[in-house]
Amino acid sequence: QVNDEFSEPDLGLQWQWNSNYKKEWYSLTENEGYLRLFSEIYLNDEDNLWNIGRLLLQKIPAPKLTVETKLDFNPENIGEKAGLLVYGMDYSYIGIEKRSDSYILSLVVCKDASNGKAEEITEEIKSEGKQIYFKAIIYPKNEDDIIPEVICSYSYSIDGKNYKSLGKPLIVKEGRWVGAKIGLFSISPKGSTKNGYVDIDWFRVYENK
Repeated sequence: QVNDEFSEPDLGLQWQWNSNYKKEWYSLTENEGYLRLFSEIYLNDEDNLWNIGRLLLQKIPAPKLTVETKLDFNPENIGEKAGLLVYGMDYSYIGIEKRSDSYILSLVVCKDASNGKAEEITEEIKSEGKQIYFKAIIYPKNEDDIIPEVICSYSYSIDGKNYKSLGKPLIVKEGRWVGAKIGLFSISPKGSTKNGYVDIDWFRVYENK
């Protein structure tokens, strides 16, 4: 089981939180048919997501796959963001962020995340709205290698049909205890006084041949 339409009373068994979770982190009832993921507020001057507990993740189930998700972003704070994440000792994500006068889509990478290294925005563009589709395609760089280097490329869509690439393909790194994971997040900057949220319509994984 990898897909989730968020139409059941509980999350699918494939999901794992990045720490011991609390019930108030999410809701499957406030907007029926959607997962509402409330933003986690940074408590310290952290530069990356390594110590964020409210990452909803699952193990990557195949060496070649496509992940798609549909998000409706509802932030309360400037600097709040949500997105689709590939998580390991290095991680990367495609996200949407609230700026003072617009929504911004960005491709972000963080190398050596476990040692507190800062994120780097590799590309960003203005979004046409706060409802967005994200896609990640994961594939081996060279299938003939005994342990192939795995690559991830990201794209976005306004209508769920026509996708545009964002940033360059990135290397996927393993996690600390298991392989890399894929998933979702929603965060707010330090000093925020109210949680925003993102409503996630579905999360779908397709194995590529």
